[in-house]
Amino acid sequence: MVIRTQKVRLYPNQTMKKVLDDLCDYRRYCWNQGLALWNDLYDASLILEDQELCANERKVRNELVANINCQPGVCS
Repeated sequence: MVIRTQKVRLYPNQTMKKVLDDLCDYRRYCWNQGLALWNDLYDASLILEDQELCANERKVRNELVANINCQPGVCS
């Protein structure tokens, strides 16, 4: 298997430079929008994970308190 590399040198005129700059700006805009969405979803997953962890901790704490308050022979 042979991999060939080809270098191309471009000499854009002013119109082409403007179009290329606009396309690069749009690419950067899309990247930043995607990154912002990724960060928002990541933060939301951390918040959701914390809420689930807190709910589990409350459940365990309530069970422990119920067992502590339980008198022998009274609790099932």
